[in-house]
Amino acid sequence: ASPTVGGTNQITIVNRWEKPLADIYLHNNANGYYESSNPKTARTVLGKITGQNILAVDDSAALSVRITLDQPLEVGDTLNLTVPFTTRLSGHPNPFLPTYGSLGDTTIYNLIFFYPILEYFYADGWHTDRHSGKADPHTNPAAYEVSISYPPALTIATSAHTIATDTLADGNLLIKTRYPRANAFSFVLADNFERYHANVRDVDIDIICTPGQSSNAEIIFTELETIIPLYEDQFGPCPNDKLTITM
Repeated sequence: ASPTVGGTNQITIVNRWEKPLADIYLHNNANGYYESSNPKTARTVLGKITGQNILAVDDSAALSVRITLDQPLEVGDTLNLTVPFTTRLSGHPNPFLPTYGSLGDTTIYNLIFFYPILEYFYADGWHTDRHSGKADPHTNPAAYEVSISYPPALTIATSAHTIATDTLADGNLLIKTRYPRANAFSFVLADNFERYHANVRDVDIDIICTPGQSSNAEIIFTELETIIPLYEDQFGPCPNDKLTITM
């Protein structure tokens, strides 16, 4: 069976539009791409969505999931949604799916597009048809906080900012992260990985790689010592103060 990642997305919506909102849409990223052998298989399965004034949830396995309210969300009002989910990881390489795979003694879990987010709102309202089949629609970025718990035998890598870390009662580790300029970001978890660190012009750089690649890590650090100043001299300070590279 495919491994899974699951959790609960807590979403707060404030209607800053000029009209009441009768519907809310979720973008279920992983369900835009399927196993080639079974194109109808939903990768992300939503649990019971709860919140104020929910009348109905249409097709929770779709790429865009419509939540109909029994009373429109008035201008300036707030709606809180709780969205439980479970996402299956694919064993087939795909840059738009959460995946897993093994190489020698190392098993790697690439968690990308694995949790449902809000659909994207335009000046004239929702336009979910513009995003059909796309994992990551083009839009103004949003800020998300994501917490991941995982076995201590795994090494975790992410370009998100770490807010807090903790050890849970069951022995798993918990990392709470935030990335302020994206609507979705990824994590890589693996066993038998090594971590290398450097700082170039106040950009913290982590390289996570399989054993025996220390020389490759040093080559990358040397190249970044040239590349980052070159770009900053031309375009200004790097917008990200953290860079994570996995090999």
